[in-house]
Amino acid sequence: MADFHKEFHGELAVLPDVAEKHFGWFGRKLQTLGGNLQRMENPEFEKAFVVRGADAVEARYILTPDMQERLLALRGRLNDGVRFAFKESQVYIGFSNKGNWFEGDLKRTAHDRGQMREILGQMACCFNIVQDLNLNTRIWTKE
Repeated sequence: MADFHKEFHGELAVLPDVAEKHFGWFGRKLQTLGGNLQRMENPEFEKAFVVRGADAVEARYILTPDMQERLLALRGRLNDGVRFAFKESQVYIGFSNKGNWFEGDLKRTAHDRGQMREILGQMACCFNIVQDLNLNTRIWTKE
């Protein structure tokens, strides 16, 4: 979870698009059954993600063309299963991975350089998400 750089009050989910990927045009029709479907203008983004939110204007306010490109790039770096939720000016990011992050192996010594590199790599991944999504930039100051 991170503070998003824009103020908004609704909820928006950006999920992997598995229906259209596996079922083509029929999967695209199936997507509408879930309700609150928002279509984006970027065809590559549309193929990768399905967007759900009640407010179309707010969806486009959050998912600008630049943000869509950033989410696609992050998906390419992490994995196809990455998902995002935007709620009350926060962004939530989830992705699957193997193993328990930030937990050292108790069978290895505390000064094991390999283990330190793994944990530092995991921390760098999280810090890079802030950079990748430009979350450290404030467009408007929050009150």
